[in-house]
Amino acid sequence: MIFLNKLIDFRVMALSDISNLMAGLGKLFKPYKRAFPEFRSLPSKGVSRDELLSILRKMASEEDKSWKNGKVSGAVYNGSDDLVSLYEEVFSIYPLANPLHPDVWPSLVKLESEVVAMCANMLHGDGNVRGSITVGGTESILLAMKTYRDYYRHKKGIIEPEIIIPKSAHAAFLKAAEYFNIRVKIVDLDDKFRVDVEKVKNAITKNTIAIMGSAPNFP
Repeated sequence: MIFLNKLIDFRVMALSDISNLMAGLGKLFKPYKRAFPEFRSLPSKGVSRDELLSILRKMASEEDKSWKNGKVSGAVYNGSDDLVSLYEEVFSIYPLANPLHPDVWPSLVKLESEVVAMCANMLHGDGNVRGSITVGGTESILLAMKTYRDYYRHKKGIIEPEIIIPKSAHAAFLKAAEYFNIRVKIVDLDDKFRVDVEKVKNAITKNTIAIMGSAPNFP
């Protein structure tokens, strides 16, 4: 409901400019709309290998310019030519590998367990630490919130869980709350964009299962 109200308010304010706004968004997210063939259903004849590779290379060439020029926030953390070349070789060795089938690809068990062990070691974890490989930050936050919810439900009997987050917290905390039926208390920031600790203290209740920091702030 909060998101819906904000959306409605925004649309009312921007009603006169909605056409220009949508056109701008279209160019931003669909820049190739008329540049290449577009398929809305399975074609009777597939695209040739050469044509497919040509299309992909042209699009990639355009998109590489933004992050190589440093115009993106996050997404690419190390784009050196040597590392990209290594990625290409590794992906060519494991093009079909699936960690859901460790009996077929036991090497993935070895690789994943070593990554988990490295992370546990960096955080000074002992031999009892367990971990999971995720696809990124959002899934990591979702799984963490699910773990907090399940732990406090089974260990403390909390059936109406709450989490406290600063206004600058990652959007995935709100997603987790919606998915796992967790109430979110959002705490404002001070004039230096730091979370107000006193407000965090006042937001704590018997149902609080987690308190989130935000370092660095998001977005």
